[in-house]
Amino acid sequence: MRITNSMMTQGVIRNINANMNRLNEAQEETSTGVKIQEASDDPVAATKTLQYRSVIAKIEQYQSNATDATSWMEVTEDTLESLTDAVQQVRDLTSQASSDILDDTELAGISAEVSELKNTILELLNTQYAGRYIFGGYATDEAPYTETSASYTDATTGQTTTFSTISFKEGYLSLGGVVSSSVDSDALLALYNANSGNIYASSGSQELTFNTGYSSSTAVNVEGQDVTGTGSGNLFDTIDKLLLGLDGETSYQSVTVDATTGAASVTATEFTMDELLDELDANLAEISTATSDLGARMNYVETCSSRLASDYKTYTGLLSENIDSDISVATTEYATAQTVYDASLSVGAKVITKSLVDYLT
Repeated sequence: MRITNSMMTQGVIRNINANMNRLNEAQEETSTGVKIQEASDDPVAATKTLQYRSVIAKIEQYQSNATDATSWMEVTEDTLESLTDAVQQVRDLTSQASSDILDDTELAGISAEVSELKNTILELLNTQYAGRYIFGGYATDEAPYTETSASYTDATTGQTTTFSTISFKEGYLSLGGVVSSSVDSDALLALYNANSGNIYASSGSQELTFNTGYSSSTAVNVEGQDVTGTGSGNLFDTIDKLLLGLDGETSYQSVTVDATTGAASVTATEFTMDELLDELDANLAEISTATSDLGARMNYVETCSSRLASDYKTYTGLLSENIDSDISVATTEYATAQTVYDASLSVGAKVITKSLVDYLT
């Protein structure tokens, strides 16, 4: 076959382009540290890369969820500890008040402290995390506990009877639960009947869950009713009994409902400071149970976080092994490609400039 000058020129240009592509690939691998620039470079490795990156993205999202869950529960745990301290202070003051040696002035001072602690407890139960109320179940945008009032106006006399009470998620926590014996029982009963439809009733568990693993979720919240209790015997009823006792009263009125007939009636109940100590112990036990349950969930999230950290290390290692280039090899390849390319340019410059005219005399 006759080799023409045009054929030589085309061959030189083709080889120069091939060497330039080789140099470009070597340069990209050296500068990026990644040996796969396109899926066509290694289809198997490219597929594995996509799989590893997908898993890593999921792990990172789970880690973010676990961090948020931990933060929420840490705020809740701190709040429950502060709440325990406040109720314990109430108990200590109750123990002091049970002594017969205190005079009215000292009892009034204790009453003032208990009232302040009641306000503190109310504030703690309305604690927020990232703008969301932690004890309100699904209702995270409104304060779950408020000090409010219930009233009833007698149609005949026009007289209005008003009682201060605590509402939980817009329902009365314990309407007519603890009322001074000096209050007219008929007015109390009428008020209860007029407002009984607004008494808080649990609508079931309202867990706020975070996905903290591949097939697991964790409830991060503690619901208020599991901390204070509802109905007769709730924390605020106990404190109201104490305030009545510190004011010199030895009994209180409450509305009870017959389980069979559903009829409501007013009952007077005698109480002592020693009995209130037992009730406060029961309130503290309820808070302790909620705290222990929360602690168990925090331990679970911590375990999930440790497992996710281990998985993240594993999959990032696999990804690195799959796509990262060997820098020493890549550098050598780049140097070789540069030398070959420079040589092809040098030779090509000599070949391409030659034509038949150069040899005619």
